[in-house]
Amino acid sequence: MSRLAFPVALAVVVATAMAVGAGASGRPAYLLARCNSLAIRPPAVAPCGQNRQQLLALRWTRWGGARATATGSLYTNTCIPDCPSGEGRLDNVRVTASKLRDCPHGRQYTRLTYAPAVTGAFPAQHARLPCVR
Repeated sequence: MSRLAFPVALAVVVATAMAVGAGASGRPAYLLARCNSLAIRPPAVAPCGQNRQQLLALRWTRWGGARATATGSLYTNTCIPDCPSGEGRLDNVRVTASKLRDCPHGRQYTRLTYAPAVTGAFPAQHARLPCVR
């Protein structure tokens, strides 16, 4: 490999990696992964107010456009017999982040939908995510 070829190849790899998180606009897109914590392609999401549920092992296949999509697992505390000692349940899910908006810190997905990978396992769930200031 010539002296010039390596830096050029490295620049292409870096630019491609940046574009994967940024989408078509060139600006990164964020998702609220915890109540006040933003992330790009987060591997886990715990929607605010959902103390019983967490999205885990998320594998994002699309990111940065109008919709981001992932597959993963939904952990639900059944709260049986009560929440502190409740059993945990895992379901395979499909996740969609949408309603990409310009927020004070940058672009952010403001709606999260997760549905079972197996139809009828539980109803699809929707969460509105506020812009983080």
